[in-house]
Amino acid sequence: MIAPQTYSFVFSGETGQGFGVLHITGKSAFAVDQTNVKYRGSAIETEDGGIQVDMIASIPAGVNLVSGAAEQEIDTSRPISHKFDSELGNGKPLSIMFAGAKVIAIFKRVPNELADVPNTGFSYSFARQIWGWER
Repeated sequence: MIAPQTYSFVFSGETGQGFGVLHITGKSAFAVDQTNVKYRGSAIETEDGGIQVDMIASIPAGVNLVSGAAEQEIDTSRPISHKFDSELGNGKPLSIMFAGAKVIAIFKRVPNELADVPNTGFSYSFARQIWGWER
C-alpha cells in the first residue's frame, strides 16, 4: 500500500500544455486537469520501489488533447499508464505516452490538503494555492 501522496503536475504536448493535481493513496490514483479531464485508476508499488500508475482519462466532449488527438463531439476515455520512480520524477521532465503521442510531464509533491481536488474538480483556487496564480 502506498502512503497518501499529492502532486501538482504540468504537461506539454504537440498542440498545447496543461496542469492539474494527482492524488495517490493505498492502491488508487485520482487526478484532474484544468480542462476537467478526470483520471481514475490504480497505483501499485513495484518491486524496485517505483510506482506503476494505470488510469483511464475521462475526457469531456470538446476538449482538445495536448497529444494532438482531435476533440470529440461526445465524452470519451483513453488509457494512460506509466512506471514512475518513488517520487514521480520529483520535478524532472518525464516522457509519458498518451493517446498515441509523447507528452512531457513534470510532477511535484504538494501538501495533502489538496488531495480532494481530483474528486471535487479543477478550480483556480488550487492553482493559486500551488503556484500563486491569479485568474
